[in-house]
Amino acid sequence: MAQDINLTLQQNLPTVGNTNNTQTLDLGVDTAGFSDQWRQGRLRAVIPALPNATNNAVSITLTLQDSADGGNTFANTQPLIQVVLPGVATTGTPAYGPGQVNAAIDMPLPPGLRGPIQVQQNVPATIGGDCSTAVITYDWVNE
Repeated sequence: MAQDINLTLQQNLPTVGNTNNTQTLDLGVDTAGFSDQWRQGRLRAVIPALPNATNNAVSITLTLQDSADGGNTFANTQPLIQVVLPGVATTGTPAYGPGQVNAAIDMPLPPGLRGPIQVQQNVPATIGGDCSTAVITYDWVNE
């Protein structure tokens, strides 16, 4: 897989109890003649360890959204595409894998994508502590 450095988004997680959105990324899927199949690429979420996410009863949620009106209004994709990061008691959410600094989780782009995309990031009020210094990077990765 090859990463396209021109197709990257970065966003801090919001403060506890809040939701924020990344900037938009327009892959041109709403232009005439563009295939309506599963996309031959992924949006890779690169997530650092979250040591303050210590409540294992709640999760941080990253939700892929698309826009039917060119980027003014966004809604969840159909089917719903989410990354769920559960809290881990005492240690917080790890970076997944021995020796890893960051986790990388790929989000597929479904058929029927309606236009530009963004990611909505939600941090529950009861996650355990402030995670807003964590920067999530979203990279388009070609298959």
